[in-house]
Amino acid sequence: SHNRGCQYYVGDYKKNNFFPNNHGRMSWNDNGFFAPEAMIDGSGRQIMWAWVLDYRPKSIINKSGWSGTYSLPRSLWLGEDGKLRIRPVEELKSLRINEKSIKDLKVNPGSKMNLDDFNSGLIEFEIIIEPNNAQKFGLEIGVSEDGLEKTVIYFDSLEDKIVVDTRKSGLDYGNKVIEEAPLKLKEKENLNLRIFIDNSIIEVFANDRQAICRRIYPEKKGNRVRLFSIGSDINVKSLNSWEIMPSNPY
Repeated sequence: SHNRGCQYYVGDYKKNNFFPNNHGRMSWNDNGFFAPEAMIDGSGRQIMWAWVLDYRPKSIINKSGWSGTYSLPRSLWLGEDGKLRIRPVEELKSLRINEKSIKDLKVNPGSKMNLDDFNSGLIEFEIIIEPNNAQKFGLEIGVSEDGLEKTVIYFDSLEDKIVVDTRKSGLDYGNKVIEEAPLKLKEKENLNLRIFIDNSIIEVFANDRQAICRRIYPEKKGNRVRLFSIGSDINVKSLNSWEIMPSNPY
């Protein structure tokens, strides 16, 4: 359904009929992540990707001669609960270079912790967070020196959702919205995030159960990273980052 963005049904196919058991989305606020394609590779993996729409002004699009981009390929499979599972394909790990890592960070409620040794340029993050009783917690990426630009990624435990807030991701163009996807953590389950940032695009994968992709157009080119928590402290069990090599060196 291109007008409403990428969505899917999980069910059974019997006697030339499809019987849906549950429905989900990969685009919620608008149709910025749409026109999905899928294939089964030689190993039997179900892999999909989508077209990520361009929110630059038409005059700039016409001048540049291109519009839109593909998302990262996603590996899909069926969980034991009959719900869809989503994860970046394993091959993306081959693009990792210059690893940085820290462990066992405590972030106090109402505070923001600057990660001075990390940046949010062309980067992949992998973060494992123990929520404790925090109401909202996550990180800010692409924070400019003056703080006017930033993209906020967080989990809302009160409403059981993962959120990507792009309202301050750029000063000018771009569809500045709050994109949020349902995600309920199990009792004592940690939040596991993989975040990919590449200039004007960000993709967030959470616990193999949700994924959000948005276009961002930062002008100040800030690359600061901050952790935050609201309502209670959180334990960041591990945070790893890698620079991402070009997939095509030519």
